[in-house]
Amino acid sequence: MLDFLKKVIGSRKDAPATPVRRTPPSPLIEPRPKTVVAVDAETALRNIERHCHASHGVPLDDIAGAFAAIPGYAVGFSGKTLVLRNGQLRTYIRAVRPPEGAPVGVEGNLEVRTNVDELFDRLQAGHPKVKFNSQALSELNAMTVSGALAEESGHFYVCSRFSFHEGEGSWNECLLPLADDAARFSAESIIGAIAEEKFSDDSGLEGSAWGEADFVRLASALPKGTASKTAPNGLVAAVRLGGGDGKAAGFLRRLSQIEATLSLSSTVPHPYLGDGLFVRLDLPNHFGSEHVCRETAGEMNRFEMEGRCDAPHFGAWCTGDGRTLSYLSFLRNGLRKYDGLDESFLLSGISRARWAYAELRRLGFR
Repeated sequence: MLDFLKKVIGSRKDAPATPVRRTPPSPLIEPRPKTVVAVDAETALRNIERHCHASHGVPLDDIAGAFAAIPGYAVGFSGKTLVLRNGQLRTYIRAVRPPEGAPVGVEGNLEVRTNVDELFDRLQAGHPKVKFNSQALSELNAMTVSGALAEESGHFYVCSRFSFHEGEGSWNECLLPLADDAARFSAESIIGAIAEEKFSDDSGLEGSAWGEADFVRLASALPKGTASKTAPNGLVAAVRLGGGDGKAAGFLRRLSQIEATLSLSSTVPHPYLGDGLFVRLDLPNHFGSEHVCRETAGEMNRFEMEGRCDAPHFGAWCTGDGRTLSYLSFLRNGLRKYDGLDESFLLSGISRARWAYAELRRLGFR
C-alpha cells in the first residue's frame, strides 16, 4: 500500500491534481475565517494582541504568536478557533468543554485538526477506484508523529487532542510544545514520509537527543513496582493492567498478571523528521480478525479525540502484529529541550494503557 502511495504522490513539487468536488464542510469541524492573509510577523503579532483570544482558559494567542514568527504561515481567527495556513494545509485549533463522562478533573480539551484533503484529492483524481478504508488509514497512521489520520464528514484530517486539568493554571509547559508540534508536523510527517523528503533539523545533532542517562532517569520516574529494563538506546516497561489470582502469591501471581508493553527507543528514526524518541504502546488484547482490529483502531482514535482519555493524543492507534493494537508516537529532537516533557509523556503512556485496556474490555475484546 505504501509503495503505491509513493508512486501516486511522488514529489510535492509536482503540479496539484484537479480538486475533487466535496460537500462543504461543517462549520463545527472546519470553520472558514472571513479573512486569513499572509502578513509579516510583526503585523501578525499586533493583530493577535488586539484579539487577545483565550478559550476555556487556553491562551490561543501563545500558539498564534509562535506560528506568526514562522515564515510561510498565515495566522487568523474564526470566532474562538485559531486558523493556521501553510501552503495548501489548513490547521484548526480550538478549546472545547470536556464531554459528559470525561476523566475527573479535566477542565477542557484543546483540539488540533489539520485538513489533508489535498493529499487524498491527488490520490483520488488519478485513481478513482482507490478506497481509503481502515487498512489504508491504519498504515498511514503508522507514519504519524503527533496525531491520527481520520475521516470526518467526508473530509480527511490529522487530529490531536490535549486535555488540561483544573488547578494547573489552565496550561503548562508540557502541553504547549506538544500542541505547537501537532499543528506544525502532524500532516507534514505523513506527506513528507510518503514523498521521501527529509525535514531540515536545525539542532545540529547527529543521532537522537536522548541517551542512556535519559533512559535511566525516565526509569526512575516510573510508578513503584513497575518492571522495566533500560539500555543505552532505550527503555521497556511492563504496565500492569489487572488480572492475577488473588489467592495466589509471589511468583505465581506475577505470572497471571495482564500487562501492556511501553517501549521507548532512540534508534528508530522517523522517515521525514529524522532522529528523536520513538514511543510505542502495545496492548495484550487480541482480535478475531485483522479487519476488526483495524476498525477498532479507528474507533480508539475517535474516542481519543472525544476526550475519553486524559493523556495527550499525540500519536495514533494502529494495528500491531495484525491482530493487536499499538499506539505510536514520536518526539523529534527539537522537543528534548523542554525539561520534564519526556517524563510527562512516559507517565501519560501508562495512563493511556490502563484506559485503553478497560475501554476494549467494555467493548467485549479480551
